[in-house]
Amino acid sequence: MNLEDVQEFLDAAYENGQIQQKANSRALMDYAPLDDVLKTRRPK
Repeated sequence: MNLEDVQEFLDAAYENGQIQQKANSRALMDYAPLDDVLKTRRPK
């Protein structure tokens, strides 16, 4: 999905009351890759 499609999805979710505040697709970030790296660095 491109950022415009994501923004349309977020806008619709806001208008339908599925999310409580407007969100900007450009401000969203997937932290999964960072979490994967941090898992390898955390002591067990």
